[in-house]
Amino acid sequence: MMRLLLGSFSAHLPFRERDDVYTCFLPPLVPSVSHLDFDFSLLLVSSGLVYDEYSFHRLLECKDPSIKPLKSALRLLKSEGFLELGDFGRISKENEVLLGDIYREVMRDFTIWIPPLKKHLDSFDTLGPDLDRGMGRLFSEADRQPYPILMYLLQQFGEVDLQKAQELKQLVRTTHTRRRKRGENEILASLVRAPVEAVHLNMFLAEKFGCSLYNWHTLDGYYRILLLRAARDLFQDNESVRAAHNFFNLAFPAFQPKTHDEWLRLLRHPRIEELRIQVHHAVAAGRDIDHDFAEESLRGLLGARENVDRFKRFTGWTALLTSIAGGFAGEVFGGMLGGIAGGIVPPLAKEAADWYLERRSMKPYGWLYFTSNE
Repeated sequence: MMRLLLGSFSAHLPFRERDDVYTCFLPPLVPSVSHLDFDFSLLLVSSGLVYDEYSFHRLLECKDPSIKPLKSALRLLKSEGFLELGDFGRISKENEVLLGDIYREVMRDFTIWIPPLKKHLDSFDTLGPDLDRGMGRLFSEADRQPYPILMYLLQQFGEVDLQKAQELKQLVRTTHTRRRKRGENEILASLVRAPVEAVHLNMFLAEKFGCSLYNWHTLDGYYRILLLRAARDLFQDNESVRAAHNFFNLAFPAFQPKTHDEWLRLLRHPRIEELRIQVHHAVAAGRDIDHDFAEESLRGLLGARENVDRFKRFTGWTALLTSIAGGFAGEVFGGMLGGIAGGIVPPLAKEAADWYLERRSMKPYGWLYFTSNE
C-alpha cells in the first residue's frame, strides 16, 4: 500500500520568509464542524504519511487555541506510527543545483504557468474564508494572501501591502484581455516562481521518499502541467484520495468518525486493509463512490445476509431430521450410537456448514460491517 507525502510550501525558502507565515507550515486540511482539521481520510487509501519535520515542530510550538485540534491530530498520528517526519529543508538544500537547473528549464516559457496561476487565485478565494474562520486569530494579513502574491511581496518589498496585493491579482486576472505594459512580463514571471519551485520540490521529495504526492488543491493546475507522465500517475492516486473523501461525505455519512479517537479506532481495526482495497478497486473500475455506490453495497450486503439466513433455516431443518433419524437409530442399534448421531454430529455439522457459508458470503462486505460498527 502506498504512502502519501504531504506537500510543503516552504521547505525551499530562506528561514526568515518561511517563519513569517503560518500557512506555509500547514498540511492539507479539510473543513470540520467548527474548524479546519487534519484530513484523516488520506489514511483510507495509504498506509502512512510523510510530512516536513520543521513544519511539524513549528506548528506544535504555536500556542494559539485555534490550532489545537491540528496539533492534537499530528501528535496522535506521529505517536501511532501513521506519520513519518522528513527533513525537507535539508534535502532541498542538498539538491538546490539540480532543482535550479530543472526550474530554469521549465521557465523558458513562463506563460504556460499563467492559467494555473489564475486558477490558484480563484481556488484560494474559495478556500480563504474557511482558513480565516478556522484560524483567523492566528493569521496575519500575509496568511490571507494567495501563496504567489505573498511570496512576491515578501521577496520584493519585505512586507505585505494590501493595495499592491490587489493590483497584482488584477494583473493576473486580466493579462489575456489586454496588451501587457512594459515590465508586466517580469512581474508575472516572478509571481509564478514560488509555486513552480514548490511543486518541483514536492515532486522531487515524493520520489526521494518513494511516496505518492498529496497537496492543497490550489496547486493542482501546476502539477497537471509539470512532468506529464508523472502527473498522470500522481492524479490517479489523487483519484483514490477523492474517493476516500467521498466514501464518508457522499456514500456513508452516518458512519463517518466524528473525533480523532474515532478515526484512530477505525485506522487501528485489523480489517482496515479491506476498506482501502475496496476504495482502490472502485477507482480502478471507474466507479464513483457516491450515494448509488452506497445503495448498491447495502443491497449486496442484504442479499448476502438473506442467502445466509435461508441456508441456516435449511440446515436447521435438516439437523432436526438428522436428530430424529439419529434417535430412531439409537432405539434400533443402542443408546450410545443414537446419542452420538443425534446429540453431537448434527449440531457440529450444522455449525460448520453455517460458519463456512457465512464466512464466504459475507467476506466481500467485511469492510462495510466493521465501518458501520465503529
